[in-house]
Amino acid sequence: MIKPIKNDNLYIIECVIFVLSMFLGFGNRYFMVVAFIIAIYVMLTRIDSIYFLAFTSSFTQVFKIDSSSITLFSFLPLIGIITLVFYGVRNNKYIKTKNFLLLFSFFLYLIIFGNINSSYISFFQFIIPFIYSFLLLSMIDINYEKVIFFFSVGVILSGLTSFFYSYIPGLEERMILSIVKENGIIFADRLSGLKMNPNHYSLDVNIALSCLLISLYWTTHKLRDLAYISILLFLGFSTLSRSFYAATFLTVVLFIFVAILKKSFFNWKFFFSFTTVMIIGGMFLKDQISTFLTRFNGADNDFTNGRTDLFAEYVRDIFSDAYYFLFGHGLFAMSAKDLGTHNFFLELLFTIGFFGTIIFLFLLRSTFFSFKYKLISYIPLIIFLFRGMAINLFLKDTLYILLIVIYSFMIDSLQNRNLIKDKL
Repeated sequence: MIKPIKNDNLYIIECVIFVLSMFLGFGNRYFMVVAFIIAIYVMLTRIDSIYFLAFTSSFTQVFKIDSSSITLFSFLPLIGIITLVFYGVRNNKYIKTKNFLLLFSFFLYLIIFGNINSSYISFFQFIIPFIYSFLLLSMIDINYEKVIFFFSVGVILSGLTSFFYSYIPGLEERMILSIVKENGIIFADRLSGLKMNPNHYSLDVNIALSCLLISLYWTTHKLRDLAYISILLFLGFSTLSRSFYAATFLTVVLFIFVAILKKSFFNWKFFFSFTTVMIIGGMFLKDQISTFLTRFNGADNDFTNGRTDLFAEYVRDIFSDAYYFLFGHGLFAMSAKDLGTHNFFLELLFTIGFFGTIIFLFLLRSTFFSFKYKLISYIPLIIFLFRGMAINLFLKDTLYILLIVIYSFMIDSLQNRNLIKDKL
């Protein structure tokens, strides 16, 4: 029977059993099959399976039968679509006509101009999560706080687990470690969580951190919230990602700026909560910050890590032909160097062109950002776009999760009683 979440404890138990089965599956593939069966069960029996997806999105790169196979996470949105379609038919709930037309237009555009050729499997892996998102947000009312909670817990668990990967049988063979070199000498490891990429993992940390930190404006300051924020700061700084450091600095600046405008920064409880997090963070992050600063020393280092040259090459490719500018090179195309754009905005223009980008942005606007939000609500979105200047996001398998988390934060702030009369 399809049912919304009513018992948080049962939902948490299902997540715990899934994680334990997956961990055992690193050394024995039969347990990974059990984990997949549990995931299918959750997706088939709950219309609000977004909480489970938000939690498991931090484990996509290890949720596999073996290290060389496709991630099993890719199948879950398809199962979610089946569940939502049956729910919609039984309860006369359907996707909005405007959203359907935009989604169909985008789908048709990619079929004609996406140059997908033999990459049909990758194409459907890309488009299915968006179909799931539009069905989900059109048909049911989700608990926005729980989306952020499950996502944040998943990010934290993924990061903490990666510290002990050598103690979990089979996980070490799946790990892809990232290091920092100085003059050819390895002097530090970069935390990647279980995403195997420190930049993608640190983006998840940035989104979770910005949502939790900004929500201190209208939620009761509990010790649990401060603990989550402190742990996220530790994990994020351990990635040694320059983009994370810059985005975190921007988050804090926006946090203080809005707090001063709201005059809440001078409230002793608010000030105590903020300074406590900063002091705890400073105590535990001294080594990480010191290691990070060394990345700027040495003749072979620049702040963009050579990305400016890569950006220039993609800009030349985009404007090399009017057709490429208008319609793009193809959904899975890359430059001659066979490297990604490392820029969300260039990635859109290069792959789907100007017209495809416009359709995609209209699609996001009508689905995720159709309300008139307050200024404070946009901070996680600003952080997302800021990080997008130095990372590929368009084809990221969990892009829809990040968008739903940001959307959940914005709706939560819009509905909060303490902010209804607040101009910010």
